[in-house]
Amino acid sequence: MMKRLKLAVQLLDETEFEVIVGNPSMVAYERTAAKRGWPTSPGDSPVMWQTFLAWHSAKAQGLYTKEFTDFCDTDAVLIEIVEEDNDEVNPTQGSPRIG
Repeated sequence: MMKRLKLAVQLLDETEFEVIVGNPSMVAYERTAAKRGWPTSPGDSPVMWQTFLAWHSAKAQGLYTKEFTDFCDTDAVLIEIVEEDNDEVNPTQGSPRIG
């Protein structure tokens, strides 16, 4: 079984939502990190990694429409990993669209 990564986000305007991070967002982070010279390992830049994944997933899920710099520099005031007791996923079963 795989562990699901879910992030809780609070924006400056007090909007709150959760996103489930999918493989497309992880790949997008690695590609963007390579282009921009960011660390590609989450352990080397955990805040940037979490922020990018939250932004990319939120855009993919229709929860946020602005660019990354707006999200990163202004709008996102809190991002944290949601720990759940039952957050394992069976990769052989279908799931709703995630970012």
